[in-house]
Amino acid sequence: MELQGRVALVTGGGTGMGREISRRLAARGARVGISYSRSESDAQAAASELDARAFRADLRSLADIDALVASTTHELGGLDVLVNCVGLTRFIDFENLEGVTEEVWDAILDVNLKGAFFMSRAAGLWMRKTIDQRAGGGAIVNVASTAAFSTRGSSIPYNIAKAGVVQMTRTLAQALAPAVRVNCVAPGTVPTRWWDNGPPGALERATASSKFNRLTS
Repeated sequence: MELQGRVALVTGGGTGMGREISRRLAARGARVGISYSRSESDAQAAASELDARAFRADLRSLADIDALVASTTHELGGLDVLVNCVGLTRFIDFENLEGVTEEVWDAILDVNLKGAFFMSRAAGLWMRKTIDQRAGGGAIVNVASTAAFSTRGSSIPYNIAKAGVVQMTRTLAQALAPAVRVNCVAPGTVPTRWWDNGPPGALERATASSKFNRLTS
């Protein structure tokens, strides 16, 4: 897909993987929108660096999601690419089943799975109505995780949520075709500050469990 002059929206685009994705999109000529919920200073810094726009949105809120798509299309002139990169987890040993409370389930699924679906729905329907397929159509990329296919990870709900993202991608690809392509990537362990909330040694153990004994870069 030729990105020069296209509009890309990256959820969680101010930090970690999202920031690097935003940087790569901008480097290829895209006009970039960055969404954030709490990391305002990071998002504004990324927007300044990339000549992008930062938009606050709580992806647990359908009203915020609709407003995010509306703000992006209004301020940047459209929406061609959505990258669902925002995510959260709780570090709970798999054996600690009592630690997996209803609150934990809701927190993880609301952002990682429900938020990704409703963002994809809002953006995908807008793309389907407005983008000329002859110009390449629209694109949605969901960021899952190797945890979707593993019995290791930060917590059981996180693994299940990311497995849901993989299947959601398949079903949305069918629902939005041919106007919008929907794909998924599943990176392994990436050394970002996401790990700062984990128990001591969590990043090192994740690295050691990799067949390549190294991190994703």
